[in-house]
Amino acid sequence: MPRVRGGVDQIDTPGGVRVLGVYQGFLEKERESYCRHGEPFVTDDGDEIRVYWRDRGDHSAGFFVWPRRLLDRLEAGGAVVVPRWKVPRDPVGGRWPWGPNQVVEVSADDVVRPVIGCRGVGRGVAAEDHSRKDD
Repeated sequence: MPRVRGGVDQIDTPGGVRVLGVYQGFLEKERESYCRHGEPFVTDDGDEIRVYWRDRGDHSAGFFVWPRRLLDRLEAGGAVVVPRWKVPRDPVGGRWPWGPNQVVEVSADDVVRPVIGCRGVGRGVAAEDHSRKDD
């Protein structure tokens, strides 16, 4: 996660904390990551993905796939769900109300909220894939 300016601002964010610039940071990181990996490929369904071949000359050696779904969600301004440890901390030592293994939802307005009952999300997913219970 690239460093972002600002820190944790817990004012007027019921159920969450505001981390200034975090959403834009995720968007920039995902764009860089997506463009850096492999070559573009369009599936039979018309979805764009990127494919990186372990051995370009021998496709039987295997490959890695980077779908565009998370990047599309970020570009559309939708909330995403990530492990809390991927969200940068306040440089002056701000404290989080949840542990680093908590799964959180990050919205386009830079508010980070806990996702209750989520088992894990890897590098990140669209928020619709997980339910969040508001207390």
